[in-house]
Amino acid sequence: MIYADLLRSAFDLYRGDLLSKLGFALPDTLAAERLLWSSLQSVLYRGATSEEGELALDEARKRYVSHPAGNK
Repeated sequence: MIYADLLRSAFDLYRGDLLSKLGFALPDTLAAERLLWSSLQSVLYRGATSEEGELALDEARKRYVSHPAGNK
């Protein structure tokens, strides 16, 4: 249980970095972020997501701004 809590904490702490590495921007609202993660999960496990999920992924991709190497 303790390990699971630590793992969850690390994921929560660095979720923005993970999204950035995947090419997505962190959404502005909790509801939008939950939809984005749910959509990513669907794509990774099933290879597809709902229309609403596709819209959430597209929006996060559009908002993503990459940083040149060494410039964060």
